Amino acid sequence: MRRLIGLIAVLVGIGALALLIALLMRRYADEQARQLARAAGTSVALQAALLTPPASETPTRTPLTLPPTWTPTYTHTASPTFTISPTRTPSATRTPTRTRTFTPSATFTATRTFTPSHTPSITLTPSITPLPTDTPLPPTPEPGAMPPIELGAYDLFNILLIGSDKRPRVAGYRTDALVIVSVNRTVGSVSLLSLPRDLYVYIPGHGYDRINAAALWGDLYKLNGGGIGTLIAAVRYNFGIRIDRFAQVNFDGFKAIIDRLGGIEIAVDCPITDYRLRKGADPNVLANYQLFTLEAGVHHMDGAFALWYVRSRNGTSDFDRNRRQQAMLRAIFQALRERGQLEQLPALWHDLTEIVKTDLTLGDLLSLLPIALNLNNWSLRSYFISPQQVSSWQTPQGAAVLVPNREAIRAELIKFLTPPPANALTRERPTVAIYNGSGRADWDRVAAERLAWEGFTPQAMGESERIAATRVYDHTGGAKPGSLRLLLRALNLSPRNVIERPDPNADTDFKVVLGANYNACTFNRHGTNLP
Repeated sequence: MRRLIGLIAVLVGIGALALLIALLMRRYADEQARQLARAAGTSVALQAALLTPPASETPTRTPLTLPPTWTPTYTHTASPTFTISPTRTPSATRTPTRTRTFTPSATFTATRTFTPSHTPSITLTPSITPLPTDTPLPPTPEPGAMPPIELGAYDLFNILLIGSDKRPRVAGYRTDALVIVSVNRTVGSVSLLSLPRDLYVYIPGHGYDRINAAALWGDLYKLNGGGIGTLIAAVRYNFGIRIDRFAQVNFDGFKAIIDRLGGIEIAVDCPITDYRLRKGADPNVLANYQLFTLEAGVHHMDGAFALWYVRSRNGTSDFDRNRRQQAMLRAIFQALRERGQLEQLPALWHDLTEIVKTDLTLGDLLSLLPIALNLNNWSLRSYFISPQQVSSWQTPQGAAVLVPNREAIRAELIKFLTPPPANALTRERPTVAIYNGSGRADWDRVAAERLAWEGFTPQAMGESERIAATRVYDHTGGAKPGSLRLLLRALNLSPRNVIERPDPNADTDFKVVLGANYNACTFNRHGTNLP
């Protein structure tokens, strides 16, 4: 009897265990079904977010292999681009308006969901490219490569300078700073051309996107030999410019270059108000960013300060940021020349290549050094793709982009690749002295730098007696009218500011005395054209 009872107990135990296993298996199957449903939904969402490639090219990639994007890491620098606005609290729902080929990912972590401990009291204007009232049509599926720009027998050596926000162990990044440096080895001149980061271009092997995403797509899908190769291919396809070499630097590299020079002095013509990280503070804490105004004048900047200056966009535009990037390049070049460090570059080549990723060789550097040593204000020229050469357009996904006007841009590219033409400055060779009667420190140096961009070689003479209105003394007796017109236009002055005072014994052709009414910000803040 006891054996029978024991046998019944064993059978009951086995039955209970089997029932428990069945219940667990059912819960596991239900969970698996839910996961598969979620995965299917994610797949559909990802596929809908990706751009449809052009009919002429069928990428072999699978959309589901797209890795986490760069979005949240873009703001971990001294100049946060999450654009702090006093009217709202930044949160994970504030997604930058990138192209539809980028999907927010799990890398957007709690480091961006903090709440500020204070509410700023100043309202900043968002740095968003304004959309026109008549939104242009989207670009055609494939525009065709722009024909190469041939300029005869000139020996041109073109270098693409790339500023990237790429960080270690982060898959996504952008190349927001793009400057083509064209060295004309025939005449010894150098031209700079900035490409706006939001240009909506055709990327060979991928399709349409902003030009600042070309390198990322090249790295992700091994297009055109990789990221740099894809970016260079996009420049060649859309602008018809051959790129011979490249040099790429990230945020840390840029700061290291400035710091190794002992800092940079730069003439700031237009004041900037933006949020800036307190020195030594944690960049992941929103309260550590304080509203800061950089006034017009001459400022000494270390690496972090310089990076903030070239990246800030609040109250200005990407076009103005392109101009400040070129101003920083000019300031670095001027510092190297004034300190006698240009000649030392060959000896510093190994250290330089530790900071800068480049395919330039030491032989390239040695061949270009004589041109750099003999460069002057007339033979160093700056060019930009301006608002007049693009149309603002909003993609169906809400991304604000710039659609190139190919004919207008080609006309600008021809000017960029052509040596500086003979003009009033080369014919008349004017001399200009600038005195500061404005009551603001170093404004004579700011005005002198502005004239240097136009090819003048002015002298900043320092402080003078304060005056209310700016005066321009013409000592030539009207003999150099072309130079006078260019001077007035560059400084945003009128003929009413001119005082005729012929003097054949004067030290200079023109004497400029800045008054209290002088406005150092002579550039259009939302473009690069003169007033």
